[in-house]
Amino acid sequence: MSSPPYALKRALRKVTQQRLRALSRQDVESQSQRIWQHLKESGVLDGKRGIGCYLSMQDGEVGTEGIVREVLWNQTPLYVPIIPVAPSAPRHTPPPPQHDMRMLRLYSQRDLESLARDKWGIPDAGDRRADLDEATRREDCMSEHAPPLDVILVPGVCFDAKFQRLGHGKGYYDRYIERYRAFASQRGEKPPLLVALALSEQVLPFASEAANEPQTDQERLQARARALTEVPTTEDDVLMDWIVTPQGVRRRGADSVDR
Repeated sequence: MSSPPYALKRALRKVTQQRLRALSRQDVESQSQRIWQHLKESGVLDGKRGIGCYLSMQDGEVGTEGIVREVLWNQTPLYVPIIPVAPSAPRHTPPPPQHDMRMLRLYSQRDLESLARDKWGIPDAGDRRADLDEATRREDCMSEHAPPLDVILVPGVCFDAKFQRLGHGKGYYDRYIERYRAFASQRGEKPPLLVALALSEQVLPFASEAANEPQTDQERLQARARALTEVPTTEDDVLMDWIVTPQGVRRRGADSVDR
């Protein structure tokens, strides 16, 4: 019996998060360092007019602190996601525009070090700088004078060989990418290259694991999720252009992994 995509997505999130919780912080740091090395060797961040990059959690996803510091050191304009607190709404209902994701400028190492961490341990840039005496609004990358974003480094929960991405279920990145593509088109610019960063445990198919016979509908759904070879998708999901893992760089349309 088939399951609705949203139900299968929820099950795959839970299964993937279980795999990620089994990783030590040292495992995540080691994999993140290899991913950063592949990025540097690829040259994808060199000579860019603007770069978007998430500020990572301390556990459970590819760490980006080294990437962020390098981009700032090179004085490439860097923009990071800001997600305001939205009012409660029914599941799968997008927030109003003023509460949706934006990407705002992070200016310097000092700016980075001034950020407080939120409840998930993520550095929180907010919409105003905290490293200056006078609170100054951060530049929005969709403002008139902002440089184009040539690359966006994208997080996620799970990915597959077809460059499909499973996020955390709120749709922030999918909506933002579509908005930014429209903005870039209006300016006569190419859309940004979407580069997903993934730990080995986040890429389908998963290695088979010994498990007890599922007894409940939820357990059967999770068993189906563990056996998936592709991320379940809906029409609003955006494909990635690259996926970078500890094993190397995979480009959409290419037949091999650059190691």
